[in-house]
Amino acid sequence: SNARIISYVMKTNQIDFDAALALVKAKRSIVYPNTGFREQLNLYSQLKYTVNKESDEYKQFCAKLAIKR
Repeated sequence: SNARIISYVMKTNQIDFDAALALVKAKRSIVYPNTGFREQLNLYSQLKYTVNKESDEYKQFCAKLAIKR
């Protein structure tokens, strides 16, 4: 999926979501991850390309999702 490719580019190049999206779009212009994936990828960048369920950022993200539902 687009989100997986963008996350790979983010991690391998140690760049944020916007920079990774620009790189991927340069190769495939129709790439446009939905809002939910964009939020998750921005969190992934904040967490330095890991998923740490104990981090404050992760907990805040989950709380925000729970409120939306």
